[in-house]
Amino acid sequence: MNYELEKIEYKGFTIRIVNDECPEEPDWGDDECFLTTLNRSGYSFGRGEAPDPEQFLAWGEGKWGEYGSEVPKPPSSGSESEAYDLYELWQEERSDEYQVWPFRAGNAHGPGSFCISPMDVDDLDRRDPDGWLYVKRLGDLESLAHPERDPEKIRDALICNYETWSNGGVWGFIVEDQDGEGLDSCWGFYGDETCIEQAKESADHLCSQVREVMVLVIRDSPSHTWETINVEPPTAVPDSQVPAWAMEKVFGRDPTITGAALISSFSPVPKRTDVEKLALTGEAP
Repeated sequence: MNYELEKIEYKGFTIRIVNDECPEEPDWGDDECFLTTLNRSGYSFGRGEAPDPEQFLAWGEGKWGEYGSEVPKPPSSGSESEAYDLYELWQEERSDEYQVWPFRAGNAHGPGSFCISPMDVDDLDRRDPDGWLYVKRLGDLESLAHPERDPEKIRDALICNYETWSNGGVWGFIVEDQDGEGLDSCWGFYGDETCIEQAKESADHLCSQVREVMVLVIRDSPSHTWETINVEPPTAVPDSQVPAWAMEKVFGRDPTITGAALISSFSPVPKRTDVEKLALTGEAP
């Protein structure tokens, strides 16, 4: 059962903000930013396949830091240099496509406190990461066109989405009429404020909508003649209130009509006794 965060009465509707029990992981296939977890970390979120993060590290970082950040000189003829061999290998594998950060992950203080914390690359000598964060680098011309773009802000937004997702902070809304009938719903909102805002927009839209409903009406005559008429109440008017709404808004100027009821109240079809009860008491069976 969904956990209900809040119930809001709004313009004749009831809006329920409820927890999304099966939210999709916040990886929508965009190559601009993503993360991956390592098998040894024990976690299984993020991309299953991702480029080797170490090819995006600078010389002197991670496994390229064995000999420090100083660029080694080529060895003299006939001699060997492990440092230079590693430097040449780094040059062969080096790519500027992504900026990457190792991260550690885990519950900070029990359930509901899962967090992802970027690590300093220097920490790789002391602790294996639980995974890596990737943010695509822009080319020189793209960087000039988007000077406001901050890779660390993009990274932090990705972390925020994953922490929200893992800690149960994804929500949905259900808009109901006064009978509790669901009229609209939507899921997958990261944070309840956005969810509430979108729910109210949905209710605003429903306010402008009408629906077609068939009602049975009784005419004032000795035999209580009856007929069915289609009416179009606003969506905000629930079924239980349609007869009263129709009597006031649609049939109010017709003195021959003395009662109305939803045709769906009669099963399978209206019977004479049902019609007589409606005429006498104003109540459908």
